[in-house]
Amino acid sequence: MPSIFCHLSSHSIVICREPLLKFECKMGVLAQKLIEMIHTRRRTMTFNYYLACPEPNLTYGLSSHSDIGSITILMQDAVKEPMLDAFIVLIGDQIEILTNWHYESVEHRVTTNKTVPRISVACFFAPSEEDVVRPLKEFVDAEHPSLYKETKFCDYLRNGLSKQLRGKTNLKFSSLKLLPA
Repeated sequence: MPSIFCHLSSHSIVICREPLLKFECKMGVLAQKLIEMIHTRRRTMTFNYYLACPEPNLTYGLSSHSDIGSITILMQDAVKEPMLDAFIVLIGDQIEILTNWHYESVEHRVTTNKTVPRISVACFFAPSEEDVVRPLKEFVDAEHPSLYKETKFCDYLRNGLSKQLRGKTNLKFSSLKLLPA
């Protein structure tokens, strides 16, 4: 099923522009509180609309993947019994790399619903394109060798956006092939 993708930027003309910009700003404050020690200068917000599907077991809203950036804050829709007054916070690939696999990025997917359309609002926080990402020295020692090579985030991003979403395969781009199976 197709999804409608909308990227909000300062040049976009969107219905409800002011409330959405305020929402995105508040998500930035939340993200900074969650990861004060990690650079997340790149912020992106997406809106996706997934049509209802009479046979949801035959399709995905979005296939299984891990997020390319550091963290994702996801506003829940009402389709799947959300926790009230809560957001979903997903650890992305850059946190896995920075922590040398100590904290793993979350593999997830969007499922469609039989009778109700789904809407997702996701705020992505990542390093700037020029930032170089590698495991932090606090997570590397003789017993825990570096599992990831030093990678410029723009190269990691370009690699991830050039492929179909397939599990956590994008991490192979930075992997030193020492990851446990």
